[in-house]
Amino acid sequence: MAPNQIIAYEKYHDVVIVDTTSRTNQFDMILMLFTVVDNNFRNLIVVAALLEDETEVTFTWGLQELKNSCEVIPTVLYSNADPALISAVKNNYQDTCHLHCIFHIDLNLRKKLKGKLRDQFKDFCTKFLKMCNSLYHNQFENGWNTLINEYPKCQQYLT
Repeated sequence: MAPNQIIAYEKYHDVVIVDTTSRTNQFDMILMLFTVVDNNFRNLIVVAALLEDETEVTFTWGLQELKNSCEVIPTVLYSNADPALISAVKNNYQDTCHLHCIFHIDLNLRKKLKGKLRDQFKDFCTKFLKMCNSLYHNQFENGWNTLINEYPKCQQYLT
């Protein structure tokens, strides 16, 4: 990490976004980016790493290097639902709230449920996003239970 990246990470580590782009470069490697959002809502890349694979060991290395650079851990970390990354975060950042990115959740909904729900899919997605944007825990729980009851074909994917 460059000095200005360390400063940005130490200042804006509340929410960190981790994203990987698989094998789209000339070296056939994975690009892993750690991004923070500053107080002007600009994205700042604080870490960029080229990885050979997307295993828990490799992700653990990346997380440890980040921790060694400035001894600050993220409050909240957003990522895709990669099981290896989920495990690495859980084992290395126990106090970090690890959440999944809505973009990747949406991709999974389309992949798993669009064919099952067919003409109900658009209505389901509207209700799902409304539930996800609930401001209160009770609202979320009520919306969640309504979704599960209203779309029984989805139950195994939503629980």
